[in-house]
Amino acid sequence: MNETNEIWTMNDTMNLSFVNDTNLLSTTLTFFTNSNPTENYWNFVDSKGKVVAAGGPYDIGTKLYKHKICLPKDECFTFNLFDSRGDGMVSGTYFLRSDALGKLFSIINPSFGFQESNYFCTNKCALKASVNTTLPTSPNAKDGIIEVKINGGSGPFEYSINNVIGKSNIFSNLEKGIYTIKVKDDRGCTDSLTVLLGVTANQELENKTVSLDIVPNPTNGFFEIIFSGKFYEEDLAFQIYNSTGQYIMEAASFQVGNSNRGRVNLTNYPKGMYWIKVYSNNQYYFKKVVVN
Repeated sequence: MNETNEIWTMNDTMNLSFVNDTNLLSTTLTFFTNSNPTENYWNFVDSKGKVVAAGGPYDIGTKLYKHKICLPKDECFTFNLFDSRGDGMVSGTYFLRSDALGKLFSIINPSFGFQESNYFCTNKCALKASVNTTLPTSPNAKDGIIEVKINGGSGPFEYSINNVIGKSNIFSNLEKGIYTIKVKDDRGCTDSLTVLLGVTANQELENKTVSLDIVPNPTNGFFEIIFSGKFYEEDLAFQIYNSTGQYIMEAASFQVGNSNRGRVNLTNYPKGMYWIKVYSNNQYYFKKVVVN
């Protein structure tokens, strides 16, 4: 990096400089325009909402542009790409790369409409997954759908449902049940979600010979999980997820009679609702816990 590292942009829309510093990460935004380059422009926004770099629109279609951008380390940003017509950037593409970290993000959906946003951090993985669901039309129907949405990360992405791996972000022909969705990007970053499709935690425990209890519940953050069945399971573990289905931690279990028990400390996490997940005898069990 030179003595002065310039964040530069197309058409002089913004021109910022940083003094050379080991706390800066040198990156390159590679941007390949489609046949309508005047429709596309972009910006980088930091965690405080400040625009730190911007570029476009472009003059020449189907051309490769490379923008050198220095960003502070240990910071998270959102890259926003806009299309004035609202038809995305089909046949165009973009990605951000640094020599130190490799590819930080890339285009998610070329048919993004008016705007696509890519969240990333200069010091860690920033892959975030969410889902849209279509419930089965009847209790015994197998026509449910889970569509995975990505924010951040670098494609191509790998998707899995209950450990069955695929390349598509849409899982169809699903019956009601509980599904674990995992996403892995090109950097090896992962995110996981637990999706309750047409069921609730209480329904999963109906007519079962097991019980799953949280003591106390609600809690101040410290609580004990009690999973009682016909016998103690040596390798059983408890997984904790937040209210959006994102994995938080795993708690090991210990034996008390025929039950598995685990102790959890969520005092360093935000107050709210969490889910406890247990996998036993080819079945998932869930219980809600509220941290006050």
